[in-house]
Amino acid sequence: MPLKDRLASWIPNATRRARAFARIRNVTGLSLLSLALASPAAAWTGAVDEAVDANGDPNIFETTLNVDRILNWDVGKQGEGAVIAEYGIAFNDQVPGPTISVKVGDRVIVHVNNNLPSNVVDGAEQFVENFITVHWHGMELNNASDGTPLTQNPIAPGGGNFDYDFIVTRPGIFWYHPHVAPTDLVFRGNYGAIIVTDEPEESALINAGVLPDTANVLVLSDTTLCGDVGAGVDPAGIIAMCAGENANHIPPVQPASTCIPGNCQVRQGHRVLSNGRPVRDADVLEVPLGTGVRFQALNVAINRYFRLHGQDSNGNMLNLYRVGGQGGLLDQPRLEGGSHGGLATGFNEGELLLAPADRADFVLFFPETAQVGEVFTIESDLVANPYNNTGQGAIWGGLAATLGPVVRMVIVANAPEPDPHYSISETTLVGASGLMNVTPQPSIADEPLGSLFDSGLLPGYLPFAGSPTILDTPGSDDPVIRMTNNAPGPSIDGIAGHFDGFPCEDPPCMDIEGDDAYQRIPHIETSRFAFSGSVLELFIQNQTGAEHPFHQHGFSFQPISMSDRVCDGSGTVASGEYCETNSDCGGGVCNGNTWDFPYNEFVDNINIKRGETLKFRVELEPRPMAGGMLGETGGEEGRWVFHC
Repeated sequence: MPLKDRLASWIPNATRRARAFARIRNVTGLSLLSLALASPAAAWTGAVDEAVDANGDPNIFETTLNVDRILNWDVGKQGEGAVIAEYGIAFNDQVPGPTISVKVGDRVIVHVNNNLPSNVVDGAEQFVENFITVHWHGMELNNASDGTPLTQNPIAPGGGNFDYDFIVTRPGIFWYHPHVAPTDLVFRGNYGAIIVTDEPEESALINAGVLPDTANVLVLSDTTLCGDVGAGVDPAGIIAMCAGENANHIPPVQPASTCIPGNCQVRQGHRVLSNGRPVRDADVLEVPLGTGVRFQALNVAINRYFRLHGQDSNGNMLNLYRVGGQGGLLDQPRLEGGSHGGLATGFNEGELLLAPADRADFVLFFPETAQVGEVFTIESDLVANPYNNTGQGAIWGGLAATLGPVVRMVIVANAPEPDPHYSISETTLVGASGLMNVTPQPSIADEPLGSLFDSGLLPGYLPFAGSPTILDTPGSDDPVIRMTNNAPGPSIDGIAGHFDGFPCEDPPCMDIEGDDAYQRIPHIETSRFAFSGSVLELFIQNQTGAEHPFHQHGFSFQPISMSDRVCDGSGTVASGEYCETNSDCGGGVCNGNTWDFPYNEFVDNINIKRGETLKFRVELEPRPMAGGMLGETGGEEGRWVFHC
């Protein structure tokens, strides 16, 4: 059966189905510009290796990822020489792990081997006994492949393995990482990028000169070595974890139970990394004269925000044009930043802000006066950090500032030199549709709405094998999900969620054993329940004192509006509760501003400023089960995590 026909059996939304068919079948409605002569390939000393496809079928990508300690991870800064991190953890002995590059409609099979040691050799450093899962961040896949302790038993250390098997349904920039006590593992280098291309549309746009001919993967992160740690800058818990360790040892920043209480919050790292290491003067991307440059950027840092802009050799700012990100190409390029409907973004127009787990596909072009040999940079500049991303008042000492380049670029000769030089703008239009995208991003803003339902309607469950007691199924049907900080600590609706249910001795692990242990981890009161096929309208309100990114597993959502409107408390509704009109406030007044998103996009991760509320819609689309059985559905059913 042709791929486009197989996809028809399970892409239910008519608008989205038409979009998928147009991309798989042909590129329609595109008025191609005259084809430019090919430019020499750009060379980059900081490029990430690609994952190896071991399957000969062009529509199946099959690879192996081995998780183990990395003994050669160089995190030395400019002027330090080689600095080999101790106790780094990596996929396939590299940081980042190999980039997985696939196209919409591909079946992806990944064999994961956990080669971390199974014996407790490092005492407090033994990260929940080195069990792992691998989460495919942002991918719309079957529940069995989502890679959390709610969808599988974690992979045992000492050679345990698990096969992930799913169909790629949406283009965009994604990433993979562990999801059992993930903070420390990611801080130690255990992550990699996934790029899903939108063919043949993307190639047509490149050939038309709308997009540069090469997309450069840029994975931004940070880490800390014990030699970087100091009193007055770092919390006492981090300092205690470095006692007696080598200067190059990576301390735990959020282990399950070994930090001094109150002093081991998630923190920014001292060393800012671009594709796994600090940028050095010799790390340059060569850009042919007259061409533009495109980056597919990911922020995989556990707590650092990256505020990016282009810069020439004289320190002048250059705009970054966002052309896509988490859900494929946008309909038109965008300059982000500035003020939106009375809501301040906190960064300038033409800059990009990447919160943790954010991704952006952006383009930079150079002035006509650019000369061969001239150096340009992508800077990350947080001199006055407005994001308060520790949630603990003042930013963590001197580490708030991310000063300097995350990419260095040098202009090289290009013969013949393009005339005119490459450029792009917010008004770049292509094709009969008048949009950059051949097939516009669909909207679900007008789809009929379903609703959450009362979890009390569900049958009870047995939390442990042989348990004589049937427990109720807790949950909430409130469409407003509140990010709070009173559990104590970060929480949803005032409740901190813990889902690591495999055998271990320390909290937050629960003593649940057996092949079906993951299925018997209890639901929590903040769980939401809905039916497959529903379109839901939900709200995420940030009631904390810090900015937070919100991430939904398994389903991309479409932002509708961002608002700081809240009730004043003069009525029956408490002060600070989200509202749209005065009628929502029980006789009180609804104050604030709302910005309606003027474009369509699907995302799985979005930053929400303190005091603001995101309104979004999400379609719980049926999808195939694991194993590539496209004629079946049911892969959407199960437990999916949402979190900040």
